[in-house]
Amino acid sequence: MIIDKVVHLLGKSFVLVLVFLFKSQLLLSQDFKIIAHSDNRITTHKLKSGLSGFEIGITSNGGGVINFVNFPGIGDIMKLASDRYGRAGQLAFRDSSHGGSYNPTQAGYNEDIGTRCEIIKKENKLIIPQRGMALWFGDNRNDFTHWENIGSDSKDTDGGNSDTDGLDESNLEGKQKTEVFSEFDYYGIYEDVYGQNDITVGAIRHYFEVSFIREPGHCLNQFRAGTPLYNGNALRNDISKKFPLGKHPGTDKDMNGVTAVWSLRNDVARWNYSHVYFRTTTGQWNVFEADVNVPSNADHQIMILAESNNPNSGRGYCLYKPNTEINNFPIIGVNENTGTIAYKDERIFLSNEGTKMSYDKFRAPAMSKYGFSNKFSGLINRTRLDDNIFEAYRGEYYILYGTPQQIMDNISKIEGLKISQYISFPKLEDKIVGDTSFYPGAYSDSKLPISYTSSNTDVAIIESGKIVIVGPGKTTITANQSGNNTYLKAEAASQELTVNNNSLSTDEFNNKKENILIYPNPSSGVYQLSEVIEYSIYDITGREIISGKGKSIDLSTHVKGVYFLHFKNITKTLFKY
Repeated sequence: MIIDKVVHLLGKSFVLVLVFLFKSQLLLSQDFKIIAHSDNRITTHKLKSGLSGFEIGITSNGGGVINFVNFPGIGDIMKLASDRYGRAGQLAFRDSSHGGSYNPTQAGYNEDIGTRCEIIKKENKLIIPQRGMALWFGDNRNDFTHWENIGSDSKDTDGGNSDTDGLDESNLEGKQKTEVFSEFDYYGIYEDVYGQNDITVGAIRHYFEVSFIREPGHCLNQFRAGTPLYNGNALRNDISKKFPLGKHPGTDKDMNGVTAVWSLRNDVARWNYSHVYFRTTTGQWNVFEADVNVPSNADHQIMILAESNNPNSGRGYCLYKPNTEINNFPIIGVNENTGTIAYKDERIFLSNEGTKMSYDKFRAPAMSKYGFSNKFSGLINRTRLDDNIFEAYRGEYYILYGTPQQIMDNISKIEGLKISQYISFPKLEDKIVGDTSFYPGAYSDSKLPISYTSSNTDVAIIESGKIVIVGPGKTTITANQSGNNTYLKAEAASQELTVNNNSLSTDEFNNKKENILIYPNPSSGVYQLSEVIEYSIYDITGREIISGKGKSIDLSTHVKGVYFLHFKNITKTLFKY
C-alpha cells in the first residue's frame, strides 16, 4: 500500500507532511576533451546545392569547418595547399584588449588538433549543435597546452613551453579544460537554399552564433590585466550602443574591440580564377583582374570570383553578406531560460572600420583567401548582465555557384528569402512528483518564442512556458515555433518526460522506538543518536539534502521545519525549531 500523507502526532498538535522518497540520479562523468588529435582533412559530411554538382563538405574532426568545395569538372578546389595554413572555411574571433590572442575558434587548436563535434544531417541542412570553443594556436607566443602535452605545435613555432600568463598551472585540475576551453560556445547551420524563393543557382547559407555563455574563468584569466598580452588602451568607454540600457565600460573580463573574420580558401593550382567582380555602393558591377585590391567604392557585401570577364561565361563563385536584421544587429542578449532574444544591439564600428570584404588572390603563394571582416565594440560578460542573460555574436553568409550573370540575377531573391529555423530540444531528465516547475529548454536558432504541448496532462501541463508536474507516468513534450514574416514554420521537436512517485510504503514508514533513540527531538538543529548508522536526510518535498554515517546529525544550517531521517528502510521524523 502506498501512502501519500503521514500524520505525525506531537503532543496535542498534528503535523501534516507529504513524503516522497526517490532514488538519486547517477551523474555519469567522462573525460572532457575540448581538443583532441584529429585529421581535419577528412570530410565527414557533404551538402549539395543546385543541379550542377556544386557541393561543400565539412568535418566533425574540426568543429564543422568547411574543408571541401566541389566544382563541377574540377573537384575539390580547397585541396592540399590550404592544409599547411589551417585548411578551412571558418569563423575566427579575437579582441584587441587581450592582444588578439584570446581567440575562441570554431575549428580547434591547430591543423592536427581539432574540436571534435556532432553534426546532424537533416534534409537540406547540416547542423552543428551548440558546443564549447577552444582557443586557436596562432599567437606564436604562448603555449596554452604547456601542461597538457596534447600534440605538436602548429607550422609556426610558439617558442616551446613559453607561458607568460604568470599563473602556476603545474597542479591545475583538468588542464586542457581550463587552459584552452574558452568561455564561448559555437552553434552553426549550413543550409541548401536552391529552389527556395525561385533561386536557380547553387546557394548555401551559413548561419552561426558565438555565445559568451560562461562566466569569465581560468581561460580568460590567462589574458587578464597585467599580463604581457593585455592591452588596457583597447578598453571601450561603453561596449553597448543602445542595449543593454546604461553605460557598460569595458573590463579585462569583457571582449573589447572584436574582429570577427569569416573566410574561405582555395588552392590556386586547383582553381586559378582570372577575374573578380565587385558591386559598387550604387549597385553597379565592375570586373577586374584577379590580383586587384578591393576597390574603394565596393559595397563590401558581395564578391564573385570568376574564370572570365564575360559574365555569361565560365564558373563563378560568390560570397555574399546580405543586408538582413541578423547582420545589421549582430549582437544579441539571450534569455537562457527561454532561448529568446532579450535585446539586439548594433555595435558595429564606423563604416570605415566596420564590415569589410577581405580578399587576397595570393594570401600565400599557393592559396587564395577571401571573406568578410566584421569589427564591433565588444561583448559584455554575463556577470554584468541581468540574471539568465548572456550575449552572443551572430551572422549569416551565402555561398553561390553559377556563371557571374546567373549569380547577379539571383542575389535579390536571397534578400526576400524566408529563412528556415531549427528547434534544438535537449533530453529531459526524469522528475519526481513534487518537483518544482521548470523550463523545458528547447530553443530555435531564430530565437523566436517556443510553445509547448503535453500529450498526457495527468502527468504534466504547460503553464507560462514551464512544465508543471501533476502526477506519475510518462508524457511527450512537444516544442513548436510557427514562424513569422522572416522565418518559416519550424519542424516540431519532442522529448519524453518520465515522472516517478516512489513514496514510502506503510511498512517503510516505521517509527518503532526500539530501532534508535534520537535526542533531542525537536531540536535547534543538532541531533544525537544512540548508535552509529548510515543515513539519508530528506526535506518536506522528498529531496535528499544530506547523507552520511555517524552518531550525530547536524541540520543547524538548514531552515526550520520538518525533515525525515531514513535508514535501514526505517523513517523517523525530525523537527527543527
